[in-house]
Amino acid sequence: MAQLLSAKQARRLRTEVDGLLTESYAAYSRAFASDGAGGRTITESTREAGNCRVIMLSAYERAQAGAKPEEVLVKILLPYTSAVEGTDRIAVGSESYEVTGIIGSAQGATRIVTATRL
Repeated sequence: MAQLLSAKQARRLRTEVDGLLTESYAAYSRAFASDGAGGRTITESTREAGNCRVIMLSAYERAQAGAKPEEVLVKILLPYTSAVEGTDRIAVGSESYEVTGIIGSAQGATRIVTATRL
């Protein structure tokens, strides 16, 4: 049977991971509605803000994802308490990313999100 982390070990792990989240982000929930002319409008509202880390995908990961050469694909590490959803947009500094997937968490310390730069 797998051994779970004790509460003390989990706190220590979260503290270490928090030290790796060195960039600030804001996540925006998006609602889509018809504009009545065959298009759609997007309304955004701030879901949350905090610290994150953006990691560029490796060449292998890009190939596995079927990325086009001009696409910028990243993994964004977020705090484990993050409420980001698959339809959200995340702004990190002057860059904006569209969430393409939520992989899950690493030992309950972070949430891993895949995204494409807009």
